[in-house]
Amino acid sequence: MSGYRVVLPNELEDAYQIIADHLSISMEQVLTSALQIYIEKLTLEKHSGIVDDQPIRTYMDRAENMYGRNCEIL
Repeated sequence: MSGYRVVLPNELEDAYQIIADHLSISMEQVLTSALQIYIEKLTLEKHSGIVDDQPIRTYMDRAENMYGRNCEIL
């Protein structure tokens, strides 16, 4: 996937950059992962029970523990 551009509000870009720096990965990897998690989350909400949702629920629990209960993945 190349040739795309993502425009983020400054605050959101700063937040994603902090995550990228903390994990020592590129901003593109953070955005790709965030999009994948968002799609999985939507799938779980609309079609619960069709996939093993434990991995995404574990990830969401970890994110809440690290960044607070009101965190949004995307």
